[in-house]
Amino acid sequence: MKARDESDDLKREALVPTSFITINAPGASTTDAYGINDAGQIVGSYNTGDGPQGFLLSGGSYTVLNDPAITSPPIGSGHYTAATRINASGQIVGYYNLSPTRGFLYSNGTYTNIDTGAIQGGTFAKGINDAGQIVGYSYSIVFVPRPI
Repeated sequence: MKARDESDDLKREALVPTSFITINAPGASTTDAYGINDAGQIVGSYNTGDGPQGFLLSGGSYTVLNDPAITSPPIGSGHYTAATRINASGQIVGYYNLSPTRGFLYSNGTYTNIDTGAIQGGTFAKGINDAGQIVGYSYSIVFVPRPI
């Protein structure tokens, strides 16, 4: 029987099949994916010329994720939305620019704004775990709020 060594493990890892998919939001000039959960749901932002908008790609269908607070002034006025992470429950965090930038949680069809009260730089929600804990930053603090 041959003795097992590290090179055997390396050979096996190199043979793992890998495939890639292309993600292009309909009508978008650019699409950026920022997060994916174990169910294969993907979040990010895309640009159609009206400014970057957040999205959820689930089961082949795109859902636009623009925080309702950003509808006035409308997308395309220098404002944008980015969905940055999604957890196993489908809760999504991100941020939108409405001077200052504000974070958001999107859960079960409802938006909850996340605002640290930072005077400069706004609030950026960047991650969420399966317990619903959100992490992010502003230019003056780093935060980990309790689940909302």
